[in-house]
Amino acid sequence: MVTTIKLLELMSARMFHDLAGPIGAVNNSIEFFEEDDPIIKEKALQLMKSSAHESILRLKFFRQAYGPLGDEEVYFSNIFALINEYLQNGKLQLQWNISEGLISCYVAKAILNFMIISLNAMIQGGTLLAEQHENTITITLRGINIIFTEETKLLLEGNLKYTALSSANIQTYYTYLMIKEAKAKLSINKSANELQFIITY
Repeated sequence: MVTTIKLLELMSARMFHDLAGPIGAVNNSIEFFEEDDPIIKEKALQLMKSSAHESILRLKFFRQAYGPLGDEEVYFSNIFALINEYLQNGKLQLQWNISEGLISCYVAKAILNFMIISLNAMIQGGTLLAEQHENTITITLRGINIIFTEETKLLLEGNLKYTALSSANIQTYYTYLMIKEAKAKLSINKSANELQFIITY
């Protein structure tokens, strides 16, 4: 049984870890900006701008993926805008084939968290297709060397029997909790170059 305090501790550690990279890059670029070489200064300025922008994108996305969305239901267009912005500097090409409409905030948060899982699974890039058919959302990843471990599968199913929670895997378990809170069901299909998450709500 995972206590609320333990969940909060691990989620906080995970979020701090994900924000440390771009914020640390801003700090490093400030040090280089103090150099006299104009070329180094220019590169430092560009790094500072891009890292600061990445930090803002992550903060904005994490606030919605982990925090309250504000309403019991949200529009798909709002979710798309968040995801599209979050993925714009990454290696995933987003194909969004979902019509406008309202969706439960917990299903929406699950979809947002699947984007984080997708980025971690597709480190060499690929395509991400989001589709809707009646009360089913299908997220399909296509690419080479998709990383999807048995531990990740177990955590998405809520199975803690064979794995211990840590700051590295807590976000995956949190995604399961959103699916559970929405009273939805998750199916996972995996082949050589394709990974599919099917959410039925």
